[in-house]
Amino acid sequence: MPTTAKKDYYELLGVARKANATDIRAAFRKLARKYHPDLNPGDKSAEEKFKQLQEAYDVLSDSKKRQMYDQYGFYSDNLPPGGPGGAGAHGEEQDVNFDFGGFDFGGGSGAAGGGASFRDLFSQFFSGGRGSARSEPEHEPGGDLEYQIEIDFWDAVRGAVKKLSITRLDACETCQGTGAVGAPQTCTVCGGTGTVQQAAGKMRFNVPCTRCGGTGKLRTACQTCAGEGRVRRAETIDVRIPAGVANGGRVRVPGKGNSGTMGAP
Repeated sequence: MPTTAKKDYYELLGVARKANATDIRAAFRKLARKYHPDLNPGDKSAEEKFKQLQEAYDVLSDSKKRQMYDQYGFYSDNLPPGGPGGAGAHGEEQDVNFDFGGFDFGGGSGAAGGGASFRDLFSQFFSGGRGSARSEPEHEPGGDLEYQIEIDFWDAVRGAVKKLSITRLDACETCQGTGAVGAPQTCTVCGGTGTVQQAAGKMRFNVPCTRCGGTGKLRTACQTCAGEGRVRRAETIDVRIPAGVANGGRVRVPGKGNSGTMGAP
């Protein structure tokens, strides 16, 4: 979701402003393990901290979002041209009237270079890098869960099977993981087009509709999962400890992490 609140994402993740993508990813994973709600049950402050970390990582891990954040101090999908103020950088440009609503240069197959259309270039710049105004719900794989258990010396030597209680995000059975029920309805704000027109001074641009997220359709959120498509579910699993395991060893249990969104693994 777009955000306009001015937060220091670099400070949240504890990285320098010149940090590369690898450093940002490593810092996020380290803090995410510390503040994950599953590891801090009932701790609202940890849950809020985890949400802030996710928001910071979402922006700083995307080069286009990060560029906008570094320039303006915040990120928004619908930031108008010329920055937060919506006006051009030079006063003499205020009398220029541009309307790109009816133009689509280079959109056909015979365009020079066969590249993206004029409209797509503006869409990529002002919509966080999306080549199209429409944005369908994303299929994102579920994340891993990590738990620590202690075993005695002989279990480490001979191997054992330990029961472990976990809490994971599982696909909602009511909506089959889609987060919505019933047939989608046409968005009344954009009329099903997925875009609305915004003005910045005398310039007008088509931007994704915030009511429907650019899809042109309105979905009825599933009440069971509140539109998330996943629900928290407690489960007890068997963890097979191999014989001769060393201190700090890691055991993988396939298929017992969080479910992905929209049916992703």
